[in-house]
Amino acid sequence: MAVVARDGDLHIGQRGRLIVVTSSDGGESWSMPSVVAGEGPDDRNPAFGQAPDGTLVVAFVKLNRYVSGRYVPDAPIDRHHPLCFVTRADNPHADWSPPARLPLPPGSYSPYGKIVILANGTMLMSLYGRRLLDERVEEEDAAFILRSQDAGRTWGDLSVIAGGGFNETALLCLPGGRLVAALRREYRDERRADDVWQAGSDDAGQTWSQPRRITRKGEHPADLVRLHSGRILLTYGQRNPPYGVRALVSDDEGESWDDHQRITLVGEAATSDCGYPSSVQLDDGAILTAYYVYESFGPFRAVVGTNMGIHAALVKYDEAALP
Repeated sequence: MAVVARDGDLHIGQRGRLIVVTSSDGGESWSMPSVVAGEGPDDRNPAFGQAPDGTLVVAFVKLNRYVSGRYVPDAPIDRHHPLCFVTRADNPHADWSPPARLPLPPGSYSPYGKIVILANGTMLMSLYGRRLLDERVEEEDAAFILRSQDAGRTWGDLSVIAGGGFNETALLCLPGGRLVAALRREYRDERRADDVWQAGSDDAGQTWSQPRRITRKGEHPADLVRLHSGRILLTYGQRNPPYGVRALVSDDEGESWDDHQRITLVGEAATSDCGYPSSVQLDDGAILTAYYVYESFGPFRAVVGTNMGIHAALVKYDEAALP
């Protein structure tokens, strides 16, 4: 079992890099980290998956909004040459291939979440961002899919899941071939908090249903996993107090969700900057959900004006414990 994460700096920091850690005992202990991508500036936002031939594949973005070492949100970015890359390795602690640029149209993009595999071996990667149209960047994010037919070596055939402000998207491939997407929606109205919407596809992701809302405001982003029982577990960041990670369960392949039994997996995060869960079920039925939180406000908040104490963690539980 392997987890890819970002470390090396604060939430925003040009020293950020991607590392991989592994566990051979069901998540009870973890290896020392190995660097996946660390050249910078600020390697982040990994999409992670395993190709049909066993090769590990990681896609990521280099955030280059730094001027003289300082992060400048409004700094111009290289919209004509998106800074998204992909790298591959035979195993987590082997040498990763030199990052290759993903072939994307002009614009600003980022990979996200788990890379999934269709029955025919096609790999699907979720991305989000804004395309450059007629020298004008789209004003709102859109969610996309990128495909690989050769175990993650090359990628192409970009298609749209949904536009209009959707971004970080989790994908799930059901046994019958249907794809389910859980999309974070970002609102331009600052008074309205983000939430998660759902869409489905029956043609390998070429076309999608109209998204429908499935979480409340401040509950995002999401991850999807199909459990051994056939139920679907949706985990998401709980960005309303008490902060942490929560979950919903569907008994009908995502057609409906049990809103009356919201499951608290983590409830002790110190700030609303938390979540980004990713879940997997082991052969013995145990479920592991990785996430990140700020454990405390930290001793340096008054000095540097930021929260410290950020850490990645994992909660382990049995499917039998779910309602």
